[in-house]
Amino acid sequence: MRRYLASLLAIVMVFSQTATGLVQTAYADAAATVFEAAGWNFSATPAANTESLAATSGEYKDTSSMELYLKNIKIKAGTNRLYYGSSHMSTQGFDAGVDQSYWLFKTSSEGLENLEFSFGMRSSGTGPRDFDMQWSLDGTTNWTHFGEGDGTTVFPIVNPEAKATVFKGTLPEGAKNQKNLYIRVVSKTTEKAKPSGATASGGVSGVNGVSLKGTYIPGFAVSANPASGACVPANTPISLSFDNSSAAIHYTINGGAEQVSATNSVDVAIPAFDQLGEKAVITAFATFGETKTKIMTFNYTQSTSEIVTTKPGVG
Repeated sequence: MRRYLASLLAIVMVFSQTATGLVQTAYADAAATVFEAAGWNFSATPAANTESLAATSGEYKDTSSMELYLKNIKIKAGTNRLYYGSSHMSTQGFDAGVDQSYWLFKTSSEGLENLEFSFGMRSSGTGPRDFDMQWSLDGTTNWTHFGEGDGTTVFPIVNPEAKATVFKGTLPEGAKNQKNLYIRVVSKTTEKAKPSGATASGGVSGVNGVSLKGTYIPGFAVSANPASGACVPANTPISLSFDNSSAAIHYTINGGAEQVSATNSVDVAIPAFDQLGEKAVITAFATFGETKTKIMTFNYTQSTSEIVTTKPGVG
């Protein structure tokens, strides 16, 4: 009997350590995964008089937008202004207005760090050549250069003639985990893309494939114990938690109605394994204040192991 209990204790300890390892590994993997905050991929001209173009992808696409300013005036979609052409959202009118003409992106980096901004850009031969990448938390006058160069004499964006080119820039620490983040690609000289000479009034500038990406800050997503991917018996409580005492957890089980826990932790029992692949699926996110975290998905399969019982005096 003593040998049996010792063996059983060893199994329990191994399972406990393994489960802990699964939780930590899943948590680390989630934190290291790259997520898109917002992206803009265009394929058509917007409706006439449209001023703000909604993001087409990303965690914050519903609250993210792109705008065009020429000489500090917001431009509406129309003839030669904010139209789709040459596979880019394009415009004319960058011939004047250094530091006053730019593509503006409004989004959020909440819960994200290690931010990278990227986009495709194209200028016609008489279109603008030199741009800077800048970021701000208020979107008004407090703009800071990021990316290669210094933004004054050496620019991170130098457009070749009529050739779509992808540009990238890494944002500094101050831009991470911000509810409101503004990024702009701003004209810095009057030089045209085809050397040499000045940008013409009919010169074209266009952008597409715009994306802001980052990795989740550890602790900024709901975690589950046991971790996603585990085999568990029916009605096993899955503990959902979030590292903020004022948060509420929203969750669904197997595609059912959303339920809300007023606290930052809740035990959820799995009633059935009836989803695709005979799995149980839990989705969950946390809210606190006006903040909503990424929706996490946890998948479980049903354990087929049987509970071992012994008779007194046996072993």
